[in-house]
Amino acid sequence: MLELRKLKFLPMLETLVVLENPFTLDVEEEYRVEILVHLPNLKRIDKGPVQRDETEEAKVRREELGSEDENEGEEEVGEEASPEEEGDNDDD
Repeated sequence: MLELRKLKFLPMLETLVVLENPFTLDVEEEYRVEILVHLPNLKRIDKGPVQRDETEEAKVRREELGSEDENEGEEEVGEEASPEEEGDNDDD
């Protein structure tokens, strides 16, 4: 499931097909909810629409995890200065 975290940087991603992917075997039927924990903007998984109960369960699990995923993402990306920050350093 760690590979799914990389996809969270694709906010426009709405459909994900993971049929017969080995990671789905580890979590069996719960994999759809696990995917939604990391990718809450998805509308379809494996060609089937995301159900309201799946979205709600994923939201609960995400809240249980707290900001753990957010902090890890900031460490991976947060090292480089943004263009705005670079512009602030000009002494012109």
